Amino acid sequence: MSNVGTHLRASFARRTIIHLASLVLGPSVWGLCQGQEGVDVALALQSSSVTLHEPVVVNLSIHNDLAEEASIDLGYDREGNFEFSIVQPDGSTIRPPHLARHNGISRIGQVRLQPGETYWQRLLLNKWHPFSKAGNYRVVLTLTTAVGKNSGVPAKAEFSQQLTLEVGERDEKRLESVCERLTRAAMQTNAETALDAAKSLSYVEDVVAIPYLARLTRQGPFVVVTKYIALQGLGRVARVLSVETVVSRLSPEDRKLEPEIRAAAWQPSSGTQNPH
Repeated sequence: MSNVGTHLRASFARRTIIHLASLVLGPSVWGLCQGQEGVDVALALQSSSVTLHEPVVVNLSIHNDLAEEASIDLGYDREGNFEFSIVQPDGSTIRPPHLARHNGISRIGQVRLQPGETYWQRLLLNKWHPFSKAGNYRVVLTLTTAVGKNSGVPAKAEFSQQLTLEVGERDEKRLESVCERLTRAAMQTNAETALDAAKSLSYVEDVVAIPYLARLTRQGPFVVVTKYIALQGLGRVARVLSVETVVSRLSPEDRKLEPEIRAAAWQPSSGTQNPH
């Protein structure tokens, strides 16, 4: 009985925290998707107000509210089973396609949770959509998946939540601050923290990001990985501004990266929009 009581108290405490967070932050920032098959999925915008070219991040948590082990399938690289519907500032709705498979290491989609355990993950929404216009967005995130339990066959489940995002006009000083913060985080010895920061920085499609991305190609504890991520980011900036503009902003030492930046700029970008 004590184990059951502890589990119930933990479950109640978690639901209370989420409820209070929703009251303080508002439903546009934090949303609890109703538990299905004994699993709760919560989604929170890291910031509901950003400026143009900043990363847009959603924090995902999945909690096993059962008294037995549960599993949930997030899809390819733990992102493949997410779908988005985005209402843009002009009122048009787009549904970005699923992300394309990529080269290199990908995460196993299946997440296993012990009773009472919570899994946390960051979703970088810029991978699906650039949010390149100032204004208010309504984003509906849907996770279509299957929940597995030891006591039965996997059951199909769908979790959906609407979030509201405000994108302000471009702010160069704020972008510099964001890039500095992400670069410092990318230099951490914790691999998850460093690589998450590098990926976020690589989606700052702005001239401000160029020197910071260049630094990640030659410094840091995970430079073998961050160099590739940074080159992809420089390629994205080059698609917006031109390869020549990017190279002109590099130090003489970093201008040797031009062939790799040019190759990255020619690669098709993910998250192309499908208008509906």
